[in-house]
Amino acid sequence: MIKTLLYILVLALYSPCMQSTQLAMPEGQNTTEIIIKKGAHHGNNPRQDTTVPISAYVVSNSIYLTFISNLGAIHIILEEETDGIVLSTVVNSSDLLVVIPFSGTSGVYTITLIDSLGIDYSGTFTIN
Repeated sequence: MIKTLLYILVLALYSPCMQSTQLAMPEGQNTTEIIIKKGAHHGNNPRQDTTVPISAYVVSNSIYLTFISNLGAIHIILEEETDGIVLSTVVNSSDLLVVIPFSGTSGVYTITLIDSLGIDYSGTFTIN
């Protein structure tokens, strides 16, 4: 686990130099990439396929967010398809890497991130 955290930290520090905003994560440890796109997620409605300044991964019972640029305060809402909102918090994107613990129970989740300008980013993931 410590090796994974160090890997994420190194990637976060060097990510501004990388061409892609999707950072590679090591395999194993129940790691799932969350594809973040610009725009709110509403069912099957298409969202913009543009480069976003956020990479996200689920590692065990935590969500790891890496910010490629400073977006200011970010409001994060985590919703589970059946249970509704399970987490709502505000983080500072200047931290570059934010780890958000959550229950990790089975379900289909949507994470919505709203930056200080009101721009929405979102992604979905499933925990089996």
